[in-house]
Amino acid sequence: MLVGGIVGGWYRPLSTLHQSVGWLHVCAKRWGDSVTGLVGKKELATPDGFSILEKNCREVVGNHVDAIHKEVSEHRFNHSLEHLDHISNSLCKVLDLCEALRQFHPPGDMVDASVECLHSLGLYMEELNTDPNLYWGMKGMLSSNIELSNEARFCAESYMVDFEKSAIHLGEDVRKKVVEATTNIAHLGMEVEYLQKNSVGVPFYIPESYLAGVPPPQLKMLQRMENGDVIIPSYDQSAGAYLLTVVKDRHVRKVIEEHIYATESDVDTKLEELFLQRTKLAQMVGFEDAAHKALVQSLADTPATVNNFILSAARQIRPKLEKELATLEAVAKEQGYYGPIETYDVKYYSNLVSKTLNTRSEYFSLQNCFVGINVILRNLFGAALVPVQPAKGEVWHPTVQKYELVEMSDETGVQGDVIGTFYVDLVYRENKNNHPSHYTLQTGRKLRDILPTGELEPQEKPIITLVCGYEDTSALTFDQAHSLFHEFGHALHSLFSRTTYQHIGGTRGSSDFSELPSTLFEKFLQSYDVVKLFAKHPISKQPISRDVHEKLVSQSQAFPSINMDESLILSSLDQYYNSADFLESRSLQKGLELVSENITPFNVTHLPRYRRFFHLITYEAGYYSYAWCQALAKCLWDEKFEANPLSRENGERYREFILEPGSGGDRWKRIEDFLGRRITVQEMALHL
Repeated sequence: MLVGGIVGGWYRPLSTLHQSVGWLHVCAKRWGDSVTGLVGKKELATPDGFSILEKNCREVVGNHVDAIHKEVSEHRFNHSLEHLDHISNSLCKVLDLCEALRQFHPPGDMVDASVECLHSLGLYMEELNTDPNLYWGMKGMLSSNIELSNEARFCAESYMVDFEKSAIHLGEDVRKKVVEATTNIAHLGMEVEYLQKNSVGVPFYIPESYLAGVPPPQLKMLQRMENGDVIIPSYDQSAGAYLLTVVKDRHVRKVIEEHIYATESDVDTKLEELFLQRTKLAQMVGFEDAAHKALVQSLADTPATVNNFILSAARQIRPKLEKELATLEAVAKEQGYYGPIETYDVKYYSNLVSKTLNTRSEYFSLQNCFVGINVILRNLFGAALVPVQPAKGEVWHPTVQKYELVEMSDETGVQGDVIGTFYVDLVYRENKNNHPSHYTLQTGRKLRDILPTGELEPQEKPIITLVCGYEDTSALTFDQAHSLFHEFGHALHSLFSRTTYQHIGGTRGSSDFSELPSTLFEKFLQSYDVVKLFAKHPISKQPISRDVHEKLVSQSQAFPSINMDESLILSSLDQYYNSADFLESRSLQKGLELVSENITPFNVTHLPRYRRFFHLITYEAGYYSYAWCQALAKCLWDEKFEANPLSRENGERYREFILEPGSGGDRWKRIEDFLGRRITVQEMALHL
């Protein structure tokens, strides 16, 4: 459940650090003299190494399982938590690596072997999740007089909650029912997701003349009938959303919007059944509903807190939202429309205001962005990313770069201790998940296992991979740079994390806290005081002007309250459908009515958003985390970074209270310690 760097031994200033090693579009690589396997694991020099990793993992895990069984049989639980975390850590180091390689390693024998290992070891983990002694080890320790740190207690409670969600404490008969229900929900979720993405609505054809505004290249890509009419695909939400952005005729836009959510399938019935089964399962294991079950040990903790935040946020943004809609109304008048803005108008008129959003900027080359990341690291934390020559066989593609995050001396620029290892795979290629993502291959935990030799294992330091898919690294769009900074914020959380237990290290926790560092790191890209230090023209070497930067920021955030309104609508639906109220009403439509009454100025009762809201399957009452962390990150930024974004004092406090403790302990207290005061959910909403 389970600012400068050292290259080749001599100092080089930050301005030349990346130029000295080339950049990602330079595929020719000079390997180091040593030879190893993937990510430094010598076993992974060949595909057969996965079976060795699995064998070693099972051996280590088996020893710790036996140790917990012994402690439980003797009614002493002094080391149960340590043993369980060794079990979890051993499994995660192999399973997380296999899953990551499945996402980005080029196809071939290595991927096939990793998938086989992932499946085999995953089944072994499922067996362990049914072992009641692992649960009773946690239960016994928490019920005894053993003195525990706040971190240890939180971690043990987290393990115990995970076990209890699977009914391991309720007897074999109940557990069988829970396992059966869980399996049914998983299958139903996959079926609903397929229907959401592929179910075809009532056929909708339209003459090409009605699609004025669609650029000819995009128009040619749309399917057609024999008579030339264009087919509007209801199952392809991205195509429909694009048409809502460019089609001039608002009556056509209205029909297209309605068609996006039309379907001939029984997705509504399947969705209702999914939500009902979720809450019934939650009640089987002692929770009021699925939302209460999902939010245990989250920062919000209860659905009441989440709903309070959503309502507070909706009230807070309403005046700003009305101003933004007034701006769109003014644009609409220029186009000859004098009525109110409807849902199908928003994308079109907002696009007219910010249509240059995806313009690439040479100021934000990938090289410049990484220089900027190092500027932030050096100033805030006294650390830097230093390029390291990988050994032969260590990386999975020639364009992958290896860095070490190291402590740096402010006085001499000499590097100190290595904090963690950081691989970046940022160039687009086929057969790779090119979506911006961060992968934790190993956490930086303090707990150390005892090796068969009787010695303590080496201190584990984090190993992190950042993956994107840029086709042109010489000039990113501002949105691409924004995504890069967001994902690096996640990586920074994982790299700086120094928890005793891997189970709560880095981003291993609830999304309403783990999204905080990533959302906060985006803010540095929005600060001109920071950006002017690295966003420089490749020829003139002059920094970006304040006017150009402000224009890019304003374009990317042209209508923040409209975007937040959308997020709150979906967050509210997510909460309602996973609540006991839905179990009583059994009405998907009721959710739309509540949203229209309490959250948004728009009437959305005629738009069955749930049919294309894919996150309903994967988030289960957790979608609010994005809006929540935007508010929380803005609060931290406004109070601690806006006036002096590169303050070492605030950087060190941020590292101490937010990053290093990972996702464990009393996170509200950690936020309070960083801010120097308590903050309420209502106050968070005020920062939106």
